[in-house]
Amino acid sequence: MFCRVCQSFGTASATARGAWTVRGVTDWNHATEMLKQHNDSKGHKDGAVSARMADQAKRTGSVVDLQLAASAKEAEVQRQKNRTILLKLLRSIYFLTKSRIPHTTTFEDIVGLQIANGDDLLKQHVEQGPSNAQYTSKFSSASLIEAIDTWIERRLLLSLKSSPFFSILADECQDVSTQEELSICCRWVVDRHSEEHFMTILHIRSLDAETLTGAITSYMTSQGVDIKRLIGQGYDGAAPFSGKNTGVQRRIRTCSGHALYIHCSCHRLQLASIQAADSVPQIKKFFGMLLSLWKLFYYSPQKAEKLKEVQSVLNLPELKIIKPSSTRWLSHERCIKAIRKELPAIILTLQELYERTGDAEAFGIQFILASFEGVAITIIMGEILNLVAIFNCFMQRKATDFSRLKVILDCTLDQLKILKDAGADWCSEVESTVKRLESDYAINVYASVGIARRGSTTTTTSLEAFRKAVLIPYVDKLTENIQNRFSDKGVSVIMAMSVFNPASLPQADDPAFRTYGQEEITLLASFYGKEAHVEFQSESFQFPPVIDQDGLLSEWPVFRRALLHERQIFMSSEKLTKSPTFQQVFQGIQKADAYGGIFPEMFKLINIMLTLPVGTATVERSFSQMKTIKTRLRNRLNDTNLKRLMRIAIEGPELKFVDFDQILDVFTEKNRRISL
Repeated sequence: MFCRVCQSFGTASATARGAWTVRGVTDWNHATEMLKQHNDSKGHKDGAVSARMADQAKRTGSVVDLQLAASAKEAEVQRQKNRTILLKLLRSIYFLTKSRIPHTTTFEDIVGLQIANGDDLLKQHVEQGPSNAQYTSKFSSASLIEAIDTWIERRLLLSLKSSPFFSILADECQDVSTQEELSICCRWVVDRHSEEHFMTILHIRSLDAETLTGAITSYMTSQGVDIKRLIGQGYDGAAPFSGKNTGVQRRIRTCSGHALYIHCSCHRLQLASIQAADSVPQIKKFFGMLLSLWKLFYYSPQKAEKLKEVQSVLNLPELKIIKPSSTRWLSHERCIKAIRKELPAIILTLQELYERTGDAEAFGIQFILASFEGVAITIIMGEILNLVAIFNCFMQRKATDFSRLKVILDCTLDQLKILKDAGADWCSEVESTVKRLESDYAINVYASVGIARRGSTTTTTSLEAFRKAVLIPYVDKLTENIQNRFSDKGVSVIMAMSVFNPASLPQADDPAFRTYGQEEITLLASFYGKEAHVEFQSESFQFPPVIDQDGLLSEWPVFRRALLHERQIFMSSEKLTKSPTFQQVFQGIQKADAYGGIFPEMFKLINIMLTLPVGTATVERSFSQMKTIKTRLRNRLNDTNLKRLMRIAIEGPELKFVDFDQILDVFTEKNRRISL
């Protein structure tokens, strides 16, 4: 509620700071009392006098009244000019923060550049405007950033609160100033699609489960988010988060009993790969060699330059060796992928380093890489880790289709089995690579390399020996680790949702169609259709069912047929030869009038499926952004500014899609020194 009299005819000072002219009055419970107080105020009375004089001027045309009317019009013109100037400044500061450019050292320069490029309005504002309300300094930029961040946060919270369910993804990381930071992201459904968004980052002083839980719940409560709608939790396997008895996931369930904890699938895969490698001495030694190889070239510019020279002579691409890390996803795959492409250049460079300088480390690495066993491990691990990487990348997607998760997992395990065969493609590639190294590059490939194992020496001298001694044990252990790590309760619930995969549906005339998915739907109905009982520190918590169990079971036979029907319609309309995704078919079901309101429980379950997190890639990406914003040169960024800059950089839309008028309205919610 605004006062038009004060907006048009109030004094400059009263207009700049008045709630009736800038912010608006929203306290409707005391509206009558506030109207009376404002009507009796001096500022309003002065404005009313000016309004009457302006009205008199219209009727009588007196000089004084005409001057007052002109003054009011001039004030409105100035207000519009001020808004235009602030919009220019908002665009500039948004560009800087969205691009992760330090605004404190560049904002004034950007404004100066705009003036130099002929922006006369901005030039006039800087030269003639009020010195205390120019908003062009590095200190004033903080208020502009605050308005942008508030606008983005409100949009996120509005979307989150409109969704019936949501999931939390969280992890902690140490920043450049050695402070522990907790990143909180959320996943929910918008227009039948899953979305994951960065919400905030919080400084925490302790990494115990109680502190972490308190930080998460306090943030959600402070933003007005009903934590009872929480349906999923995604963390890594660290004990404070994943502890079954006192971890964060257990404590959160005392607030929302059906908040299923899901260990990040990308972490599961990484741990399965590393643990499998540790169980095979040859591969464990090879992985250790990878780190030594990276260090050899990373910490010596001269050696790295020598590698580039050899690559140039051999006409090979200049690829850097990636650092392998046991905690960084896909790092070993990327490292081995680069080595496979650069194997001749790397071996020749290592040989030259040893011959010229007597570098023992270079000789040791070369001795492994230039052996038959080293070549075979390089090629076969490249194939195996490529399969794991495909599965990993699938689970890193924000809109992962959980209905296909089981299919992708089964395909990965099947392909691993194929690699164990003696006649697989990798066998011929090993043989051809060895011949190429010897004939084209004059590299003497050692017949075998000894690897000590408790006093004995194990060697591999042929493909069959390598397959039995190295490949089969590793693949078997990797398969076992993956199966074990994807068999807990959280994953079994997600795997059950593969029942919605249209490609798995039998035809209606197939006898299997009548019983298809009954076991999976029964599992899901028993989990979400019953009361949740949570025991924590001698206390018991009970929560009502999320879904009507009987209703879900009765809807499934009809929904199953509807799913098949919509699959056929979609394939015929799009002229597809392969089955569409569940998302595509589900959209058809929701749009069809014939299904209106007959699958309420099934739609709830699907909404839950789309909301559950399968990985924490969004959280890891937020830490990557944090490290580009809070750098060694900006290590004094406080928690509030870090949070705002990260939210703008991660969640801010492209510049052309930003509504700066709305941001300016947010900016004017606080008292400003100029009329806006």
